[in-house]
Amino acid sequence: MGGTIFRSTDGGATWKGESDITNFVRAYAAGPQWGQLEFDPNDPNTAFGGNTETIARTIDGGKTWTDTSSHQPNGKDGGWRGNGYSGLCTLKFRFSPFNPKHAAFVAMDNGNLWISRDGLQTWTWADHGIPVWGGVRDVKFTDAAGNYQVNASPGSLQVDTPAGRSSSACRVTAQDGSVTYAVVRDKGAQGTLYKRVNDGAWAEIRKQEEMSAVAADPTDPNRVMFCTHDNPYHDVIRATGVWASDDGGKTWSQQNDGLGMLRGDVLVVNPHDTTQWIYGTNGRGYWITTWPKGGALPPAAMPKPTESAKPAKPAIPAEPAKPVEPAKPAPGGVSRTSINAGGPNNRYLVDSKGPRAGAST
Repeated sequence: MGGTIFRSTDGGATWKGESDITNFVRAYAAGPQWGQLEFDPNDPNTAFGGNTETIARTIDGGKTWTDTSSHQPNGKDGGWRGNGYSGLCTLKFRFSPFNPKHAAFVAMDNGNLWISRDGLQTWTWADHGIPVWGGVRDVKFTDAAGNYQVNASPGSLQVDTPAGRSSSACRVTAQDGSVTYAVVRDKGAQGTLYKRVNDGAWAEIRKQEEMSAVAADPTDPNRVMFCTHDNPYHDVIRATGVWASDDGGKTWSQQNDGLGMLRGDVLVVNPHDTTQWIYGTNGRGYWITTWPKGGALPPAAMPKPTESAKPAKPAIPAEPAKPVEPAKPAPGGVSRTSINAGGPNNRYLVDSKGPRAGAST
């Protein structure tokens, strides 16, 4: 749909432009390009319109609209925070190495660059000449003041393994040396996770269909996660979400409770608080989870690494409630929350508007 809502009161014989939907306040600039419109069957004046970025509501027959997927907790001049819905296809998430309160994420379309300067609580679109629709692939912070460079290719680690060059890798420096994890995907989408201690030989520690990215706790190389991603045009999605190990990759368990989607290839650990892990999905924005130090992981509930894992049914997201801080994990457990800014996902934070939500934190 374009920028105007048309309405008929005579069964479709005649139509009238009821409202201009380009002027209501919303987190995402591209919000008016709707693909869906649904009316309340009990109230013809109440309707919802939406797309992958925004869900808007009218209660006066389309004369005025409000953004229900994001809000501004500090008033109209403040940043955005998501309400739990996001449709962002994520690309990159970066914590500032200089300031623990600064972070940024990049996603497709109007998720092109959102910045948080208050510890993932709210998000603002970077603007400064950046196109409204796409145009940014990566971001790198350059100082503690929050300055940054875009499309800077900040140097995602890639390494050579016995099976070829990695698609995702991370290196952790521990007291007794360094540990490197690397994911290699073959043409059949089979992923293999390799581990290397110091400059020793590479060891294959896990095979998994559609393995896409890996991240490890920078203070404890035994705490490691990988995620999976499969293209949505397949009839059967083979992605199985996020997997975690607390023993350096010897055993693994799925960690998908609360996630709105199992397809993603962005996985990041907060270097200032290594209990925080960020997962970026391909259509439901960014999500944040808390994995306490020493917290025991639940036993693995999926097939052995060499077996073909069937995707588990994703949990049905709860009806959006008032935004809350990331949930505290149950004793020894792991909890997760969307952190997109507003609009499709992440608290936008990490959902987009809040993380613009962007994430939905």
